[in-house]
Amino acid sequence: EALRGSKVPVIEFDEYKKAVGDAKVDLAITYATDPLKNGLLSKDASGKFLGWVEDLEQCASKYRKVPEHSKSSSGDLQLAYSGDCEGGILAKRYRCASLDGPWPEGVVDLIASLRSEQSVLVKGYDYLLAPDNDALDILGLRDSMLFSQEIRSSADSFITGALGSQPYLAAHCRRTDFLRVREKTTPSAEVVAQKLNALLEKHKLTQVFVATDAPQDLQDDLRRRVNGAVFFFEEANGAASFDHPGKQVAAEIWIASRADFFIGTIESRVTMAIQLERGFLGKKKKTSEQEFCKEFEEGRTKDCLAPKYRHPGLGAHRAAYFA
Repeated sequence: EALRGSKVPVIEFDEYKKAVGDAKVDLAITYATDPLKNGLLSKDASGKFLGWVEDLEQCASKYRKVPEHSKSSSGDLQLAYSGDCEGGILAKRYRCASLDGPWPEGVVDLIASLRSEQSVLVKGYDYLLAPDNDALDILGLRDSMLFSQEIRSSADSFITGALGSQPYLAAHCRRTDFLRVREKTTPSAEVVAQKLNALLEKHKLTQVFVATDAPQDLQDDLRRRVNGAVFFFEEANGAASFDHPGKQVAAEIWIASRADFFIGTIESRVTMAIQLERGFLGKKKKTSEQEFCKEFEEGRTKDCLAPKYRHPGLGAHRAAYFA
């Protein structure tokens, strides 16, 4: 309901299917963000939309394949939809668009160039950039994305059960590929433990919740090194078992968002989501902005801090969580 309150009209997919009579669209679009020259039909080009390319395979790149599709019995094209929802979605036409970079303006220019299509599906939009935060906030979009009741109930049960509804520190420790691709900013387990100990002492807390993609050995290492009770979202601590790994991540984000103090990982999208939600919940910026530095220095006066735009003010819809 909060999303419906934004300035952008929104309907659920089942409502869309009921309105048009089936899971179908007039046009499905894949795209290329690198310049395409061969076979480019620029008649409809406008702004950052450079035109159409007849050969769908020209939209394939090193990082993105052309979404799979097949011919249906009705003669329409059938494509996977939203994580392989049963039956997928049908499209009358499927085209390759050439965009001048991953900017949202390119999609707007593309849609504005269409003449007769009433329904359009842009495949793989998550590879493109979102509008800047100011534009999203003017439309009320960031603030209107709320956690489901299922996620919040499971996470809140963990807070009352494992954490005893007592004050706690939360940390997001991104590991796995970050140890390689973010080597210059991702700290060792020892540094993480040292920083957690410093925060526990400074804020007079005795327990920490850690959201992480780390293997078991790091979890054991933190339990040995941290001077307080360390909790992970796992069944041994009473955590719920979800039918999708993304739901566990969402539950961990909610638990970290409700913590008395939070510290995250530099350049991690999960950390960004936690900082954003804490801002919408009205948490003070100084309790949310710290991120793990590569090295720990006892008594250092300058912390590693997240950019200011990660900390919006109290959200207009968050009161619904606690009604």
